[in-house]
Amino acid sequence: MNKTLSNFILAAVIGLIFVNCANRGTPDGGPKDVTPPVILKTEPANLTTNFKGNEIKIYFDEYVKMKDLNKQLIISPPMKNQPEITPMGSASKEITIKIHDTLKPNTTYAFNFGNSIQDNNEGNPYPYYRYVFSTGTILIR
Repeated sequence: MNKTLSNFILAAVIGLIFVNCANRGTPDGGPKDVTPPVILKTEPANLTTNFKGNEIKIYFDEYVKMKDLNKQLIISPPMKNQPEITPMGSASKEITIKIHDTLKPNTTYAFNFGNSIQDNNEGNPYPYYRYVFSTGTILIR
């Protein structure tokens, strides 16, 4: 019984040492993120000619979200059927544009995103990103 009591006291002392060594509080998390997202790749590449597809993907180095896309996105020339742009309401490392319209031949299209592309954590915008493609052999600016 004496050995059991000694083991209990030893375990209690060791437990108190570990509890008292821990620092209480919340971690500071480091410096505030002020860097906007970086585009790693686009498919097809920005400024593509002879565009024949109906989907565009833009890949980023961090999670991004779309903010006020309906107010900020300008498509030129305007499309009769608005493209579907995701993600909306959630964060992702890529933006997908699905075109639901028949594209005119020999036409340059531009998607101007304004400040709608933002990083997920601090809301740092990718400033005035513009994706441009042409259905013809040249880009008309």
